[in-house]
This record gives sequence, C-alpha cells and structure tokens, in this order.
Amino acid sequence: MGCVTVTYNPALKKYIMCVTDGGNTVSRMDTYLLEADRLDGDWKIITYMREFGTQAYFVNIPRNSSAMTG
Repeated sequence: MGCVTVTYNPALKKYIMCVTDGGNTVSRMDTYLLEADRLDGDWKIITYMREFGTQAYFVNIPRNSSAMTG
C-alpha cells in the first residue's frame, strides 16, 4: 500500500479512504476508494481503478469539495 488519505463526508455521514497502491514513484498506480461509518472501520470498497494514476500521484478528496455537499 502506498499513500492513504481519509476524509469525512457529512452529506453521506461516511468516512472515505483513498488509497494509492504503486510499486514505486515512477510506476502506474492502482487506486481504490473505501467507505466506513466510523474511522476505525469496518471499511467497504467503493471502487477499484486499475492504473488510474502515474508518477507523483496523490489521490485525496479535499474537505471543501463539492462532492462533500451531496
């Protein structure tokens, strides 16, 4: 597992975890999103995106994103 970020979405009342899974900083990186009612889990997969990003890729959902308002 590579970079991991978590953001709370008040509209959904869910925590969203973004995970970048890549071998090194110059490879194609897989990305997946998970959701949970509580920060300590149980986490359920929302989607898996194979080779979604490349070098220096950092997936996250900003707290002030329009995705947060529903």
